[in-house]
Amino acid sequence: MAVDTTTIVIMGATGDLGQRKLLPTLFELRCNGVCPANLRIVGFARTELTDEAFREHMWKGVQEFRALAIHKSKWDKFAQHLYYVPGNLDDETHIAKLKDRLKALEGAEAGSTNRLFYLSISPTLFEATLKNMKATGIATEEDGWSRVVIEKPFGRNFASA
Repeated sequence: MAVDTTTIVIMGATGDLGQRKLLPTLFELRCNGVCPANLRIVGFARTELTDEAFREHMWKGVQEFRALAIHKSKWDKFAQHLYYVPGNLDDETHIAKLKDRLKALEGAEAGSTNRLFYLSISPTLFEATLKNMKATGIATEEDGWSRVVIEKPFGRNFASA
């Protein structure tokens, strides 16, 4: 039987926001029973990391920035749903590689596959990132919903926003 799944893709995952806020918050939601068990989180950034190295990097953030280190056994289960793809947002071939990895992780047997893309990146990369996402079709809504969250405000001040 097909099961609906959701993937959160954090663009710029190895940055301060990802390690200090996003992953610890998602982990806290899991500890509180709010996060679905089949949620997968995929980090994407320029840093060359393996899945395991990404999990370790994020565990350090959980320990340093939140009082969640007492939940190591829960982290170990949660971390099994963390994945990482290295690449540049302004390179369409890297976004295509991310798309291939998402398809492999989500599996052919999945029901509706929902994707949330969280752009934890410099505003200077928004345009190239969104163009490459469109060109690769990574955020189409053929089989589930797709959303893009832009973390930073547009512009340099109120007038330019």
